[in-house]
Amino acid sequence: TKDNDLWQSIIQKLLFDIPDSSLENAVISLLTLIKPSLSPNNLILRLFGNNVSESSKLRFLLTQKFLLLRSFKNLSIPKNVVSYLLVQGSQSLLAETFLKVLDAWCKKTAIQYTSYEQHLYLSQVLLMLCSHLDRNDITSNKHDILVSLLHGMQAHLENSTIQTRRIGMIIGESLTDVLDNGGSRLRFEYEENKETDQLKALRKRLPQLPEGELEHTVTEIDLNEYERKNKSKALPGSEVQSIAATSKKPLPDTQTAYSDLDRQVFFSSSVDDDFEPYDMSNDTVVNKIKQPSYIRDCIEGLLVTDDPHRIDVCLHTIESLIKRNPTDLPNLAEEIVKILLHLHNESAIVDFNIVRISAMVSTTVRCPIQAVKYLTTEFYENNYSLQQRLDILEVIAKSAQELSSPVIADDSKKSTVPNDSLNMGYQQRLKIPDWQQIVNDRIKLKTRRFARGRTKSHAKSVANRFAPVAGHFFFPLLQHFDRPINTMDLLGDDSFVLGRLIYTLGIVLYAAINTTIVESMGKSLLEFLWAVRFHEEAYIRQSIIFSFTMIVLSLPSYALIGNADIYEFQAWLQDLIHKDSNNECRKLAAQSLSLLQDTLKKELLPEASK
Repeated sequence: TKDNDLWQSIIQKLLFDIPDSSLENAVISLLTLIKPSLSPNNLILRLFGNNVSESSKLRFLLTQKFLLLRSFKNLSIPKNVVSYLLVQGSQSLLAETFLKVLDAWCKKTAIQYTSYEQHLYLSQVLLMLCSHLDRNDITSNKHDILVSLLHGMQAHLENSTIQTRRIGMIIGESLTDVLDNGGSRLRFEYEENKETDQLKALRKRLPQLPEGELEHTVTEIDLNEYERKNKSKALPGSEVQSIAATSKKPLPDTQTAYSDLDRQVFFSSSVDDDFEPYDMSNDTVVNKIKQPSYIRDCIEGLLVTDDPHRIDVCLHTIESLIKRNPTDLPNLAEEIVKILLHLHNESAIVDFNIVRISAMVSTTVRCPIQAVKYLTTEFYENNYSLQQRLDILEVIAKSAQELSSPVIADDSKKSTVPNDSLNMGYQQRLKIPDWQQIVNDRIKLKTRRFARGRTKSHAKSVANRFAPVAGHFFFPLLQHFDRPINTMDLLGDDSFVLGRLIYTLGIVLYAAINTTIVESMGKSLLEFLWAVRFHEEAYIRQSIIFSFTMIVLSLPSYALIGNADIYEFQAWLQDLIHKDSNNECRKLAAQSLSLLQDTLKKELLPEASK
């Protein structure tokens, strides 16, 4: 079809007469095989011709279904659609398609109820169309594009998932660059990865194929040439001939090689700074401020505002002082947590958040009632930022995990129990008579041992430190989740904090496993999850599935069978598997449902589970 107009007409007529039921598959096959390009007479234009303006079905496929309703991993399909609309001369149709895609991209409901893969594909299509728009079309539709972009940016930046927010940032940067040629440009800070590189690469226009390059990926195969290549590979002496051919290359002149070596030695010897540098990797910065020896001194140092070095030293020292567990720590625990919670990184300390959170966790572990009472009360107060509330949840979760883990005593690390006289110590063997020692040695040599007994002492039982205080960690966080606060709306815009709250409650519940209070905690959490199970954010649904899984793992099986809400949740999980738009939610729901069914089966049918 490249130089023959007759064949172009024949192919275009054949495509035009394809039945509507088969047209979609035929077009997808062609768009997959053709290389995208902006050549004036490219292959896709020769095949489709002007059918997009004559066939309503083809127009619907190219401008709506392939771009808005379906998603393809092979980006050659949307690239070929864009190149066809541009080369064919349908610039107005290209601009109209761009506005439709932008309108679908900026809708908040579309972000929430479509899969992430579909939304990523829609963003890729939007960048392709944007990079090929005419300047006149951008100028005439600038107001509409800007209004839609602002709504779309708000919907993306409010989303709880990092990937969706990152897509909104990249699209915002790209579209603002197209709308404004001069002035300050919109830029965001986000983590770079393969996905962001792929999105940014779509900002460039499609290239034109060089002269002589194939426009498709299907090539004709010469059978004679194919057989000839296979025979040449089967010849036994072919590898020897190739090695001999490579060995005939001339070797470098030794005179030249030695002269180059002498020149390098001369230049290296003429350099003054050729001494071996000192190893300064283990050097530490000398700090004139003395480390405090008492917790009260650390508290005074953290309250200082005009001495960043002292704050740094006190912050890195307070945790080690807390771990010494001084006698006045219960009286200072609430004040320590309060100061650390309100402390800001004004001196740009590198590991500020890590050290601060770790010190708060150490305080909460050693004085749980005093510290957690303050944290759970302040979580629902007004004068706190969202980051501070997230820090409170992180401290509560880590403290519960550390308190629930058993503390291994030093006595358990002693040597193994001796089984015979040869394993006894030297002092013990001196007390045994010589004749008895000889008899024991002979018995040992003539005794056959098929297996040795237990060589380690039994682990000592340790009291659960979290059991007496589990209720203080859990129930205060459930009290006021529906209470409106000026600086936090858990059931509204601040849904990310709600998701973290649900995750924290699940962690605290699992930390209270095998305690007497775990059943009442599980019932309360189940009622709370049932109230928010239909949340529109995928992150919230994932956190609900996680906490429900913690309920299944923590509660005894008889308590699960006797609770009617468990079966309601079972039906909800089955509904999620078939109807949820988020792939991760469907996967987590299937895993949680499988775990629940196995637990119920072991309790109801113990013989069948064996």
